[in-house]
Amino acid sequence: MTPMKSLIATNPYLRDPIVRDRMLRHSVRESSAFEGARPPRVHPAPSAKGRRKASAKTNAKGS
Repeated sequence: MTPMKSLIATNPYLRDPIVRDRMLRHSVRESSAFEGARPPRVHPAPSAKGRRKASAKTNAKGS
């Protein structure tokens, strides 16, 4: 009995890594849409503008 070839060796769509990555991403998107899954939320990095410096009271309490 001859050993079976791997799927990557026999499937022309899987041989090219770029095409394979695109097809995988497409499949995940389609499957997620079908199942009603939502993409993960991306939280923006906190900006220095939104932060406040600690007051003198807070600093005195900590020491």
